[in-house]
Amino acid sequence: MSAPVADPPATCRPDKRHPGRWAALFVIALAQLMVVLDATIVNIALPQGTAPLNTIATTAAAAYVCDHPITDPAQLPDAAVHGYTVAFAWAAAVLAIGVSLVLVLVRAGRRDAAAATPAVHLG
Repeated sequence: MSAPVADPPATCRPDKRHPGRWAALFVIALAQLMVVLDATIVNIALPQGTAPLNTIATTAAAAYVCDHPITDPAQLPDAAVHGYTVAFAWAAAVLAIGVSLVLVLVRAGRRDAAAATPAVHLG
């Protein structure tokens, strides 16, 4: 016969639940949401951004091969390096344009409280 099962310790009883369990569940759920959002960005947005850069790199490498006759296969990496350099320059230019637009269009600083529209109170 089996031995009788003892009662669980008081800390394991269901009536002694931690008061912050819902806050912990919320934090865990929010962290999981951020993981899913990050995975979505990586799987959808990055391929959309890298495809044009790959096209630019391939076109630049092909133009390099057309402009510089390749007599030795050891010269082919030069075409690849040229293509990557051109793609990097385009990416840097797009980034610089984006930063410039943000700096011009986003107004930073404190708002003047006197010039602000007063709040509308109902009731």
